[in-house]
Amino acid sequence: EVSVEAVTVHRGLDKHEAVRRLYREIRGESEGFEEAVDRIHGHFLDAVGEALREGPLREVPGTSSTFQALRDRSIAVVISSGFPTQVVHEIVQRLGWQVDGVVPAQPPLPDAVLQAMRIVDVREPAQVLKVGDTVADIEEGRRAGAWTATVLTGTQSEADLRAAGPDFVLGSVADLPTLLGPQVPMGPP
Repeated sequence: EVSVEAVTVHRGLDKHEAVRRLYREIRGESEGFEEAVDRIHGHFLDAVGEALREGPLREVPGTSSTFQALRDRSIAVVISSGFPTQVVHEIVQRLGWQVDGVVPAQPPLPDAVLQAMRIVDVREPAQVLKVGDTVADIEEGRRAGAWTATVLTGTQSEADLRAAGPDFVLGSVADLPTLLGPQVPMGPP
């Protein structure tokens, strides 16, 4: 049995990598390690697919209104996630979100932020605010040279999130339009 706490440490990572790290912590590496990780990851994806098909889907409160407020101010929104992009596209479509793109995340690598910048034709990382609810999100944004904001509605503790050193801490994603105020920060973080 795997504890919630053990899983929570790996939230925000690419899900295959999260399974690999968790399995290594529990069982160590031995013959058949990668095959076991692939099998567990496959079962996880099957469960996610079933949940998407059969279960209700609810957004984090305030997400739709925040996305709309940002769009109203011509601020691009790109979603990055450790879930496979086809899963994220399905969620975006079902929730009716209007976003500028979806990119795969492999934090703490900055690739998702850099890819998002290419999608929306932003050249300076200092014009980007990476918002997330995990330590990995903060690390990813920082490595890209972007501003970082964490929201406290995820599963990782406030203490862990603050210790990661985000530029901003928000109670929820609904606080983002207020944080940005009439102008978006444009200098280096």
